[in-house]
Amino acid sequence: MKDNIFWKEIIKEDGRRVKMPFNVCERCEKEFSSGNTFASKYCSECAEQIKKEKTLERVKKYRLNKKYM
Repeated sequence: MKDNIFWKEIIKEDGRRVKMPFNVCERCEKEFSSGNTFASKYCSECAEQIKKEKTLERVKKYRLNKKYM
């Protein structure tokens, strides 16, 4: 995995300047900042889709194994 994390200076509503970590989504290559940027690979939209895909795969595998028991 390549290191996609970079820091941006953000101006808050009260005028303060804060440096925040951003990451690049591995799927859509969009910049995002989440609660745990260092552990996240995907933006929230892609993470939701990937979670559904992995769940479908896991359930399909479970049902196949259950059928042969």
